Order: sequence, then C-alpha cells, then structure tokens
Amino acid sequence: WRDVWPILTRPFYYQYVTDFDSMTGGDPHETARGSGGNMDPNEISIPPCHGENPQEKENRRKRRMFVYHMLRKPGGENSLVTASAPRGSNHPYAMPYLCGDNPITNVTTSKFLRLTDTMLFILKQWAEGKFINERMEELPPEPRQPGVDLDRGALGNVLGGAFMPGAEACWIMRNPAIYSAPYRINQATPTPGGLSQAAVVADAATPADAPTAASIAAGLEPGDITKYDALPWQADFNECSNQPIDITYEDWAETYPASTGDPFQQVTQLTYWWPAHRPMYVQIFNGPGANPPYGAGYWSPTPQNHAGDLQMVTEWANLGFILRNPSVLPGNSLEFVNVSNGNANDLPKPGGSQ
Repeated sequence: WRDVWPILTRPFYYQYVTDFDSMTGGDPHETARGSGGNMDPNEISIPPCHGENPQEKENRRKRRMFVYHMLRKPGGENSLVTASAPRGSNHPYAMPYLCGDNPITNVTTSKFLRLTDTMLFILKQWAEGKFINERMEELPPEPRQPGVDLDRGALGNVLGGAFMPGAEACWIMRNPAIYSAPYRINQATPTPGGLSQAAVVADAATPADAPTAASIAAGLEPGDITKYDALPWQADFNECSNQPIDITYEDWAETYPASTGDPFQQVTQLTYWWPAHRPMYVQIFNGPGANPPYGAGYWSPTPQNHAGDLQMVTEWANLGFILRNPSVLPGNSLEFVNVSNGNANDLPKPGGSQ
C-alpha cells in the first residue's frame, strides 16, 4: 500500500482534470470500485503464500502481470501500442497515456512518456509476487523521517515529465552530466563581477568545436536550468494541454508501415501533456444554492493559438483551483472540484450541505 498502490491509483484521480476515458465512468482501471476488475485491490494486493489455492494464486499473478504489461517500458518511447482485443480502441495499452520529451518533431524523438526506472522496478517486483501487504500483516507504518514533509511539500506537485522543454525546470534535468552527486547540480566556478557571458549550456547556433562552445563539464550557473523554458510561461501553459502526435512518419511507422503519405490513414494520435498541472476538463462547483450544484466544463476556455496565449497571460490569475471537496459523502464521487479563484464563499460546505 505504501509503494505500489499510489502508482496504480493515480490514473483514477485524472478524471478530475481531464476526460481520459468516458467509456468507464472515470475509473478506467477499476481501482476504486472493488468490482472484480483487473485492478481490484481485493485481488492484486494479496501476495502469494504457501498452501493457498493454486488456481487463485495463478489468477492473482495473471492480474498483476496484466497491469505490468500495460506499462510502457524502456526503449518503447516511440512505439504506438494499442490493445489487440476487439475493444482495444477503448482500452489503450502502453501507459501512461502522456506526451514524451519530444513528441513535436520527427528528429531525436521521444513521443510518449513512461514511468521512471524506479517505478518500473517496484512494479515488476510486485507483479512477480515479491511484495508484502502491510495491512494484512498488521505491520505498523514506518516512523516519519525528518524532512519528509518538507520534501513532499516541495516536490509533490512539481512536474516530473515530460520535459519539452519542461515546467519548473527544463529538459536538461534529464542529463546526468549536470550533476556532481545525486541530487546535486555541478556548480560552475564563480565569475568575478557576475555571470560569465558564454552560455554553459550548449547553444544550437554555436558549433560544438568553436572556441566559445559551451561545456556542461564546466558546471552550471544560475538560470541555466530554466533558460529554455517558455517565455512567458503562460503561453506554453495554454498550448501544452494536448498534442496531436505524428505517428506515421517514415522512420517510425511501426503501427501502419505503409501509411506514410497515405491521405486516408490516421496520421496523428491525440495525446495529453500534463493534465494534473494543466487541467482540461474539470468538475465545477456552481456556487451555494445552485441547481444543480455541480457541472462539468473546460478549466480554461482559451483557444490554443496566439490569441489564447495572450489571454492566458492577461487572465491567468482568474483561473480556478481544483480543491478537495469538503462536502464529499459516501457515494459522492466528486472528491475534487474546480473553485473560482479569490472567492472563499464559493467552496462547498462540509457535511454535504450547499
């Protein structure tokens, strides 16, 4: 429950920021209902043990392996993978269904995002039955270590991927050469009087063998991690909601090899960027006394063009916040609602009363 379940339940909460899979009522992985689906917690949380029914043991193993095989693996960032079953179009494989570090161009591509190596390792161990259920064994939770809450508060809501170029930090965070030790940036030697004029991070306009060429080995200076981010950031925040990814270009037409240049073949796959950070479709609280009290709509009505970028810059402070619903009751699935900015009176009231 500590290491595996948070990863598996994360897609469930995406229903509050976008409409990923309306066919299943917002819970495509059936993590919440306990209804016998492939991710029913009553089944996949039971570790194998000696003396159990062999058929039940095998069924649970198949469920865990099914979940693991749905995940995009290392080396598969440029593969469009869908289920081969008849209902495959409604249940895409190769998760997460998010844009990668470079889904825009067809050069040095990384079309789709995948889980980190650490996440995949943990889930592989779990799928193979190498895990414990601390609740079943009534194991007390480990004592909280100093600084954990500070780390969680600082890092829990930042963007972990994709980096194209990124949000809080740029794509350069993926480059191991910038680190002097784990989690420690290699700092450039201070320049008397200010920052050096030559960029530490390589510039595409400067040949690599030029005398002024940058060298990451020299270390980074303030601004080197963020200088390739969007400016202003609101413009990128507007356009990075979903992305029509080219899936049929000549060097990567694995799904339909003969589709290059075919005007009747699907050429793009609409994929999402960062729904948790840039919501698209949200549950809106309509205000006290409203009937109905809730509705669904777009988090931002701005179009994804230059006019929309400008509106995002001038009106971004009016965007709503997605907050935990204080009036949530058993059977009420709206755990999170979008509330307009700057009006505390618009919050739902605790206990279910509006």
